[in-house]
Amino acid sequence: MMKLNKIAVVASVVAAFTTHLSLANNGEYHLIAYDDCNVVADQTLTQSQIEAYLALKDSEDRMQTISAPIHLIQGDIDNFTAQIGELTDRAIQDSGNELYIDKALLREQEALTKELESLIESHEADFAALEKEGRLIEERAKAFEKQIQPFLKGVNHDFVRIIGPDTGNEKYSCKDKNIAMFSL
Repeated sequence: MMKLNKIAVVASVVAAFTTHLSLANNGEYHLIAYDDCNVVADQTLTQSQIEAYLALKDSEDRMQTISAPIHLIQGDIDNFTAQIGELTDRAIQDSGNELYIDKALLREQEALTKELESLIESHEADFAALEKEGRLIEERAKAFEKQIQPFLKGVNHDFVRIIGPDTGNEKYSCKDKNIAMFSL
């Protein structure tokens, strides 16, 4: 009897794994809705839903590329901001009855502020591209949401996951944030 139980367990695991691989590897995309980490709905996406999803993913990938120059200067921006804040705190002292302003420190603060502004201005095109792609992502996210809303109508869910040919080998945990999940 124990041997039959082991065989049944192994067969169940193999069947579940095979089903997952077949969902992810046959070119189909599936939307899986979860509520408290439990699957509450599963649907194969239509062609228009797939197109909306892939457009959104394309914009997300482009956003990664576009944001690279900004990530490179983020440390400098953070340093300038911290230094400016420190100079401001030191330059203006309020003792309750008296206000003391150190003009020399305010001049240092102003110089650092100009350096920061210059750095940001030198990357103005990068910030503009980032903003433009952000608006496109928002539009595409709304289009994707509109495509899948009829399926999710009346389904209580916390989030959805899209499984497709590009996600077949990813390890999945409903708490993992490294996979395509959307709160809708």
